[in-house]
Amino acid sequence: MNLSQFDRQAREAARRVVAEGTEAIRSMALQLYSDLQTEAKTQGGGRFGSPVASGRLAGSMRMGINAVDYSAEPADPDYKYPAGRGARQLPPRTIRNQPIARIAARLRVFRLGDRIYISNSVPYIRRIEIGRHSWQTPDGVFDPTVRDFLRRFRNPLLRVRRLG
Repeated sequence: MNLSQFDRQAREAARRVVAEGTEAIRSMALQLYSDLQTEAKTQGGGRFGSPVASGRLAGSMRMGINAVDYSAEPADPDYKYPAGRGARQLPPRTIRNQPIARIAARLRVFRLGDRIYISNSVPYIRRIEIGRHSWQTPDGVFDPTVRDFLRRFRNPLLRVRRLG
């Protein structure tokens, strides 16, 4: 093998590593986003995900590449949250989630070195996340969802970390 062939093979290997790494990060980001906007009650009794009444919190999950998206769905003025404390029957949600296909399309612009931000800017997210305000997700939304995500992807992430 001459130097020119070696150089060509090394460049092709580097291109494959970048392409595979980029796609792996896109896939993991899409999975994490999906987990965050999923209704908590569908995830093993509220282990992780979003509490859902009107759907505003789950529908306000946002993803940005290299910048935080601070937008949120507007409140539904006609939605009536039932009075009381603890678990109770809720009216059907009126606000839908962002289509996952739209998020996947947004991730197409991601390149290695970019930052992916998943955010939620509803006014009450801090009470739910820090104040443990929701009976549907007593441990918050982001913390248990990210912990579960890291548990599932721990081995692949450790292998990538060792390479860097």
